[in-house]
Amino acid sequence: MTGFMGSGKSSVARQLGADLGLPVVDLDAHIARQAGCSIAEIFAVEGEAEFRRRECAALEALDPRQELILDPGGGVIESGRARTSIVRGVVFWLDVRWDQVRSRLRGPEANRRPLVARLGWERLEALYHRRQRLYAQVADFRIASQDAGPSETARRVSLRLRSWQKAHRPQTERQGSDS
Repeated sequence: MTGFMGSGKSSVARQLGADLGLPVVDLDAHIARQAGCSIAEIFAVEGEAEFRRRECAALEALDPRQELILDPGGGVIESGRARTSIVRGVVFWLDVRWDQVRSRLRGPEANRRPLVARLGWERLEALYHRRQRLYAQVADFRIASQDAGPSETARRVSLRLRSWQKAHRPQTERQGSDS
């Protein structure tokens, strides 16, 4: 999963993992466990560059042969090294309009997001637009998700994933299944 903060990546990843019986790796939670502190604390004490270094290392440590649902933070695409790691799999971009993202990030949710407080709404919107181009570059599929809840979005992802898997099965496996 990829997409800006507030796009629903975590909710959709959990639903998709349950639907497909696959493990879900919440990359931020994994990094926080390894660091022994929250993502906000890593940003505050060590800075964003150190967080991105930890993020890349965590991505590279994943076994590329293991089927899983990866739930990274929205800024994972900031690093070319991280982009290289995530494109090893099928990438779904949960695309949500800026007004919807802003609405989702208001209130208590803003306190969990280091960049919301640090950047403010105007700079955060500029970041959103810049990242949209990066998400488009890495995505195999774009899923417009502002009009659907996590279950419906997970269903849309699952349908596209099955279609992709069918088209990308090895030729010998496709021939054997037709007989």
